[in-house]
Amino acid sequence: MKKQFFYAAMALAVMSSCSKDNDPGNGNPEENNDKAVIALGVDVPTATVSTRGTGSVGDVAGDQNTWNSQKLYIYMVDRATGLEAEEGADGAKTKILDNDVLQFRAPKADAQDKGSIRIYKSYTEDTDNGVIQYKYYPTNGQYTFYGYHIDDAENATPNITATEKKVTGVTINGTQDLLAAKTIDMTANDAQTDGSFYKDIATTLTTEWSELMNYQFGARTARKGIVPVLKFEHQLARLKFFVRAGSQSAAGYEYQGGWTERKSNDAAAKTLGMQVTKITLKDMANVIDMDLTTPVSTRNGAGAADFVVCSKDATNNNKLDPTKGLITPVVPKYPYGDSNIPDASTDPDAKGTQVGEPVMFFPNGDIELSIDLKQYVEDTQDETNGNTISYKEVEKADNKLTIEEAKISADTKEFKPGASYNVYITIYGFEKIEVTAVLTAWENGGDIDADIEDGK
Repeated sequence: MKKQFFYAAMALAVMSSCSKDNDPGNGNPEENNDKAVIALGVDVPTATVSTRGTGSVGDVAGDQNTWNSQKLYIYMVDRATGLEAEEGADGAKTKILDNDVLQFRAPKADAQDKGSIRIYKSYTEDTDNGVIQYKYYPTNGQYTFYGYHIDDAENATPNITATEKKVTGVTINGTQDLLAAKTIDMTANDAQTDGSFYKDIATTLTTEWSELMNYQFGARTARKGIVPVLKFEHQLARLKFFVRAGSQSAAGYEYQGGWTERKSNDAAAKTLGMQVTKITLKDMANVIDMDLTTPVSTRNGAGAADFVVCSKDATNNNKLDPTKGLITPVVPKYPYGDSNIPDASTDPDAKGTQVGEPVMFFPNGDIELSIDLKQYVEDTQDETNGNTISYKEVEKADNKLTIEEAKISADTKEFKPGASYNVYITIYGFEKIEVTAVLTAWENGGDIDADIEDGK
């Protein structure tokens, strides 16, 4: 990943040198002829761990932890004044990076260079393409970049002033992943620091690096191929829900020399496993303030709302719609603990069957759940017609469950922003009410002789 930043930076440096203009420069005769393109880099989403949310960005680790063209908001701030950088003549100045005019997009999922933010003059969501807009650094000055991603969260109010860089009133519903970022500064030890985003280019520039430390970030560093990196950090925690079958009757499969699906033998041929049809997180904090300078977030007020686990809607660009509150019904595949369960490396359902998409939330203590269940069960058996079985659906709504922070396997024992948690819920199937009648034998109480002539 770090080398991708390095090669992208070199390409941008070459592109900058091809754009001549009457630039008075900064006093360095080697650099005073070229306009310097503003280019920004990002790391992979940092997870220790989309209108109507696209869902969480990235994953815990590996190939799934990538950007996928998420919309970003980017602010370019003058280090000297703390105000947004402007261009143009006095009296007619405009913001260099104007979020009302430009659109910023994270790298495409299949991009060879996964480290470059794309700046668009116009962008088409459906094709993930548009018209790239180039912007250039002023001749002099040093700048810091701030950014955030909120998906389709509502009521967000950015407040970028000389003294603060905040986004307040962000109203979430569990489907949005909030991320905040600030430029990672260059340091004197970047060339010797493993994991530094600037390690490769710092090593290449060697003795120049210490001098360039006094010019971050601006035209001079850009002409040397240094691309400021914004490290976006998750501001919420994440829950991934899985269900397990605590009994044979709850499982969707049974073992009979091999795993076979349990289905009714009527015309409907429906699964006989217990279905999870809805999971609701009750009274979740739903208004968040983000401070981009840290970055860290806090709860705004005491507002609360229910968050519903959603499945992606294939008919609507795989977006999530909590207003419908629906998930694709999920049946745990195997009875948990069965000795015949396959290895989880070959069948992920062996450990638990995932329910819907992850839910993002602001950590605020234990979480109360409401779970709706449904099962297709035997209803009648007709002895007059070859013991034919009929079936019916039985629902049990609003089953209560508490997710306790104290049960988190990690040492923290509390939910943390930027952490992803797997929640395994064990469910049990409906059991037939069967009553056995035991016939008690009469006790032999002995014989009694009675003679009618003995009557009085």
